[in-house]
Amino acid sequence: YSTFPVPAGFCSDVDSFVMAFAVNTWERQTHANAPASFWFVLDTDQDGTDDYIVINRDLTFSGLDDGRNVTWSVNLGTGDAEAFFFTDHQTNSANTVLLICGEQVGLNATNFGQPLDVTAIAEDSYFGGPGDEIGGITIAPLGERFLADFAAGEIGLTVLEPGASDTMSVIDTGSDTNNTETGILLLYRGGSRANNEARAIVLAN
Repeated sequence: YSTFPVPAGFCSDVDSFVMAFAVNTWERQTHANAPASFWFVLDTDQDGTDDYIVINRDLTFSGLDDGRNVTWSVNLGTGDAEAFFFTDHQTNSANTVLLICGEQVGLNATNFGQPLDVTAIAEDSYFGGPGDEIGGITIAPLGERFLADFAAGEIGLTVLEPGASDTMSVIDTGSDTNNTETGILLLYRGGSRANNEARAIVLAN
């Protein structure tokens, strides 16, 4: 995951953040609508009860009629769902990124550093699910331990022309007090060979 602070007026009328949940799968998906849908179940106050689900689905939510895939936030207490961003997924790619504003899960800039519990789930729309699941994850808005700093780009992001190179250094903020972060995940854009669209760099046990 990554978080990016944003000023008032971007998400709402107060300072907030955008949070990105990134997934790399073994096989590529032709389209973000199918067959894979990714869920991030959030317990935002760590009371043992799940509060929100962040999930990518068709703009119609319940069907595949529109063809545009967006990231929904579902309030588990009210059943309300809203989508601010399209899902970041290039066709025929194993990389999928879900983006939300903090307000979509009841948070904003006042919650920087506040830990929340996450369970990540992959659903197969052809064969049913949920399927693969990873639990026991604790994160915090703007609380990432490891940050990738690119010489030719910005922290967390760089753009290279074909054949170009860049130097990356890793910043260890030491902020992961729950020891759930072990490194960084690099995602590569279109043109990467199959099974070479991402690299995990392990920096801690």
